[in-house]
Amino acid sequence: MEQIKLPFWLVTERKHILNPPQTIPCEDPKAPHAFTSAGKLTAFLNARDGGRWDVNLVGDDEGLLVAVAEAYQHGATSICFDPEIDGSGGHLARITDILQAYDSAEKSA
Repeated sequence: MEQIKLPFWLVTERKHILNPPQTIPCEDPKAPHAFTSAGKLTAFLNARDGGRWDVNLVGDDEGLLVAVAEAYQHGATSICFDPEIDGSGGHLARITDILQAYDSAEKSA
């Protein structure tokens, strides 16, 4: 797996999804969504009429470790990067692969 590029925004909807996407992003209902640009993030959120979203900017290595640890603690095993506005598409990255890529990058630095 290639190194995750920072920054990205990690997005999770809290309880009671008001306007779910037509398609489950990356076909994994437990995977939080990550967006590599503010434009993709706002387009995705604007397509929903409501909801309570947690949006966290992951901007450095420590933030990456905290973000994947929190996602894992909430039952996620993967993160869906850049799903389309309707929930289709996206790239599913397993948390273990993200951590392995991080560890490899740390050892080579």
